[in-house]
Amino acid sequence: MARHHALTHESALSHEGFDLEDEPVEADERAPFVSMLNKAEGSMESHLQTTRPVQEITSHKSPPIYTQSSSDACLKLRSVLPEYDLLISTLSKNGAWWSSFRHKTEVICQGSYEGLAAFAARAYTSSDPAELGMLVVAYARSTGHHHHLYGVVDRLTIPDSDHSYSAEAMELLLLFAKAYSDIGQPRQSWLMYRKGLAISEVMGLYRREMVSPRLKSIWWAFYHGDRFSSLLLGLPYGFNDAHLGPTVEPYNVPTYPEQRFVLRCASIAGKIIDRNMMPGKPSSASSMLLDEQMDTIASSMHVSWWDLPDSLPNSHAETDELRNHLLLHFYFFHVRINLHLPFIAGSELTSPRGSHRLACLEASRQLLKRFTLLRTQIQGFSIFDCKTSDFVGFMASVSLILCLSQPRSNEIIVPVPDEDQNLIAQVRCIFEREEKAGFDDLSSWLDTAMLDVNLEWDMPSGGFFPNNPFL
Repeated sequence: MARHHALTHESALSHEGFDLEDEPVEADERAPFVSMLNKAEGSMESHLQTTRPVQEITSHKSPPIYTQSSSDACLKLRSVLPEYDLLISTLSKNGAWWSSFRHKTEVICQGSYEGLAAFAARAYTSSDPAELGMLVVAYARSTGHHHHLYGVVDRLTIPDSDHSYSAEAMELLLLFAKAYSDIGQPRQSWLMYRKGLAISEVMGLYRREMVSPRLKSIWWAFYHGDRFSSLLLGLPYGFNDAHLGPTVEPYNVPTYPEQRFVLRCASIAGKIIDRNMMPGKPSSASSMLLDEQMDTIASSMHVSWWDLPDSLPNSHAETDELRNHLLLHFYFFHVRINLHLPFIAGSELTSPRGSHRLACLEASRQLLKRFTLLRTQIQGFSIFDCKTSDFVGFMASVSLILCLSQPRSNEIIVPVPDEDQNLIAQVRCIFEREEKAGFDDLSSWLDTAMLDVNLEWDMPSGGFFPNNPFL
């Protein structure tokens, strides 16, 4: 994989020095009344030279001052961490997930990649509660338990509505969203994405004139994280694309095709959510038009970009590159499956429904190929370990089974292709492995789906995995 990807180590955040653009940002000044005053003030400047500009009052920023309450919060956060050597050891052994989180905010930033161990060494002595809070969340995520620490960090580090949010506090919200998704709590993850999206709007991060690459990348991470989780949970999304102008493509990063790719997918996800939220039956014709747009998105990437590797990576850098590459594929096929889901079940033997089934069948098949690779273990650890993604893999398996089991117009029973049987078998083995480890019981769910494809499926009230008390 020699191609350069947007989500690479070279585009990491730089924490060196103090960047004025990354200071806490005040509320968006484009509120109608404030905007009117600004314009009126501008027209009067030549007559009222002694009047202080409104912009000077509202736009003034000063470096963050860590108060006594900040010091108290840091002391409490350090008290829940183990001693330093044990902390670093835990993060080093179980911190492979960190790369996929960092790539959420590294797409358009410059600097050198900061690994988890390096971040921990720096954050451990930090006087910023947000940075230290990130370290506590990273520790809890790396242990696989101690999930109660998420609530502790939330209470001690997330500012209330009366305070400005620093870039570090916004990144902490992103880390919360990532951690909750990884442990199979998509509703909590959605809440964090939605909270971050709302705060980003108040800060004006969606505006074209926002020049800080770091804050702009945080905005886009909240944007497509909200779209993914909203699509998965069947909830409305939090930001209308029309407010971005004629295109959702990042106007300040034209050189990253992978970034444009994922944002175009997020835009289609929003249109699917719009369709699903509308009363009445979804339109097959308009859905097929969206499918054509997905073809266009797919063709924007070189044909070799879609190839799957013949062998597993041999280094951490290659593993990171493969993970991020496969996750872009995974997101694309997840969106495409959801596009066709409303049309795959039913007794009508019509041509449009058959077209939807074929499209959903192929998207499910392709997603499962990526899922099995992402869940492949190297030295005892999966390339990508995320319980919410496990559920998406389960959903794709059920979709595949449903598409294969639907009656054909000629009433001929078509045997299940060997390729699909092997895929389902691989997915079952992955779920059985996780079930034996005590993580979830998707294996039994998948067996039930294979026995009775006519069951009505719904989101469990306790979350995806009811045996987990945190869901």
